[in-house]
Amino acid sequence: FQSFQNVGNEKNFVFLSKKIEPSSVLETAPLSDGLKKVEELAWNKFSGPTFTESYCWPPVALGCDVVAISHQGNDPLLYIPPILTLLQLKSDYQALPNRSGPQALILCPGWKKAQLVFDLLKTYRKGCRSLHPMLIILGEKKEAASQVEIRGCEVVVTTPCNLVRLLEHNTGLLCRLCHLVLDEMEVLLSDTAEQVFTILDCYRKATAQAQGNLPHQIIAVGTQWNKHITPLIKEFMHDPHIVITVIEEAAIFGNVQQVVQPCMNSNRTAELLRILDFTQRNLEKVLVFTDSITEVEMIHKDSAGDQEHMKAKSVILLTESSSCHAPGILHYLKHAGAEIPEELYDLTPRVLESEEDKFSRPLCACLKAFGICRNRTECPDRHQINSSIDMAQNVADEMIETPERVTILPLFIVHATNYFGRIVKKQKDPYTVLAKEMNDYFKVPGHRISVNNVEKSVFYGLCEGAICHRVQVVETPAKDEENVCKVTIKYIDEGRTSQVNSDQLLHLPAKFQSLPPQAVEIVVCRVKPIDNEVEWNPKVTDHINHKIKGKLHHAKVVHTLGRTVWVDPMVGVTHLATMKMWINEYNIRSEILSTGLGTDNPEHIGEIQKLCRQIPVLDHAERLEHLSTKEDTAGLEEAPSPQDPSIQENPAESCNSSVTPPSNVAVQTKEAENSTVHQQKGCHPQIKWYQDNASVTLKVQILRAADSKCEFSREKVAFSAYSEGKLYVADLELYQSVIAEQSTCVIKNTEAVILLVKEKKGAWCKLLKNKNVHVSLDFEHWEESEDERSFTVGSGKLSYPPAGSEDWFESSEDSDTESDE
Repeated sequence: FQSFQNVGNEKNFVFLSKKIEPSSVLETAPLSDGLKKVEELAWNKFSGPTFTESYCWPPVALGCDVVAISHQGNDPLLYIPPILTLLQLKSDYQALPNRSGPQALILCPGWKKAQLVFDLLKTYRKGCRSLHPMLIILGEKKEAASQVEIRGCEVVVTTPCNLVRLLEHNTGLLCRLCHLVLDEMEVLLSDTAEQVFTILDCYRKATAQAQGNLPHQIIAVGTQWNKHITPLIKEFMHDPHIVITVIEEAAIFGNVQQVVQPCMNSNRTAELLRILDFTQRNLEKVLVFTDSITEVEMIHKDSAGDQEHMKAKSVILLTESSSCHAPGILHYLKHAGAEIPEELYDLTPRVLESEEDKFSRPLCACLKAFGICRNRTECPDRHQINSSIDMAQNVADEMIETPERVTILPLFIVHATNYFGRIVKKQKDPYTVLAKEMNDYFKVPGHRISVNNVEKSVFYGLCEGAICHRVQVVETPAKDEENVCKVTIKYIDEGRTSQVNSDQLLHLPAKFQSLPPQAVEIVVCRVKPIDNEVEWNPKVTDHINHKIKGKLHHAKVVHTLGRTVWVDPMVGVTHLATMKMWINEYNIRSEILSTGLGTDNPEHIGEIQKLCRQIPVLDHAERLEHLSTKEDTAGLEEAPSPQDPSIQENPAESCNSSVTPPSNVAVQTKEAENSTVHQQKGCHPQIKWYQDNASVTLKVQILRAADSKCEFSREKVAFSAYSEGKLYVADLELYQSVIAEQSTCVIKNTEAVILLVKEKKGAWCKLLKNKNVHVSLDFEHWEESEDERSFTVGSGKLSYPPAGSEDWFESSEDSDTESDE
């Protein structure tokens, strides 16, 4: 059954599997009187249900199974009002067992959507008798599920992953369930199909065991068809009402064959006539869309006679003049599972590359925070490097004197792993000096000169109590009658933005503008939200915000791009000035993992490195202009290499001599280029090392090593092996001596493990005599005595953290010992 409806001046398409009489007026809608009053109160000038709602509400209110696909398919109001109406009919639920559990369960694709649905339920429960909704978002901690009690709760809102964790603890949770809703089903069935079908199977078993005549209903709403909807309908639904108001999705449901025929614009009429070249034995009905009446007359062709029902086919003529539609057509054909011509694959990248609008957008925040954007087709931001934007301003090299340890002061927390703040210099921090001078200057009333004409991008002063800030105007709206307006400003030394009255801005003398903006963006690496969520749960962000804001931290910089620094790890510290030492209090990544709402993200740094390879290698002049590199060799040697194992995606890529361009990490160390490593004919493998009191362990990252050799001497170890046709060589000159006869090398599937027995017991402050960019600490395997775990006193001594910890910093503030060799 199909229907075309008129609403106002627009024609709306709807496909219906069974006839439905739409409820387009609120007064006659199948909702309770209490809800109708809430509707009017909440929507004020609400004129009636939307087109899709008018077809969805009637079957949902009757307790029928429903599948609805619409451009508004992500709107919870498609199902909330009629479900709440059903829950008011107490007589329908008299046979429910006297146990705990919800009558309605709403599954959402993430915590953010679940929160939205929960908030709507709290709004609409005003029109319902004794409705108690419950939002359940659990971490991965085992004890979290055992602490959840569902008593006196009619509606539960959660996500599939959270519900599966609950079901593992309480298998009888669904014994009272009558209504199951899949919100944004295409997302649920794409990202969590296994969990969704596990839940559906549990629901089916619960309904089979139910006593009495209870309602059982499944509602699935979304914006797109998904291949898993077919088994959902066939295996778990009973004669559902299917409502589709998007013609493209109806075509997929109806199994319409999608064909794209590339051709030249000048030849499209002939190509179309060829396609329409019918025979009397193969008559078809044809609907042709053109740009003008003239073209209709050109291609008009009569066909007559009785025709048998045949499979529908959609043909798109793709010419050079319609190439701008190539990405959209490609996306739809993939979605429909149709055959895709090679010409479309070739055309799409060229179209995307020519889209200047997106290339001028900011770099995707998800890409920076987690190394991947899971919604690239819909994401409005950029997913490739734009040097003119991303490297317009770089972190000054003097800010990062030693990448192995920088002091960071986070001041504005965006979310759990993304902050803005300052990198504080160990000796005489320039901003600390500037801030004192500004505060002293603006204490004098005569120095507080208000600005008459506010200009965009100009620096001004702003006094907030006793503290003075440097700010930059980023937006200036039209002024009001009193010549005062709200302007958007950015605190250039903190990173946050705000709105102030224009008359609050003060003239900032030039001497206070000479120091570059100090705010940098900080990203903590190797941790992401659980369950493939794209945003951090506010509980995690609030916890981290409370713990770190305005407090000093030590961090290792593993990558930089413009004014963004990626750090791993980042540790909260306390400075004991009298003892000239720092105490490590917590590791931010570990703090996030301990909430149960974060999980490991080992690919993060590798993905950032891969992203930054898009920038072409610059010549010397360009490098000086864009990358703010140091002129002295010592400065170059301190910059982390793009082949640092902590940011390298594939060990074999160390064979390449190409340079990762962004900022500090863009410059390969001169010392490394002249080392014995580069004099070898083979590639250098990545090596991680750790130690205990008696030995040093090296883990050589190499896959399926063959023809391996490992030679030991008192102050040297030489390793070589073939992997996948390439020779890997590591010739390491040790910082201290080992017992060659007792040292060993064991080859494993993914690595070679070299054990060096120390000639003298005790901690080594580094592994090698000379810096090697391919060798780094294995932060997960440090061992120490119980007496040393808190801190170690004494200049130059390292405070190695316990096994599995990432607290690796030197305890003495005056020590210059390197920690990665």
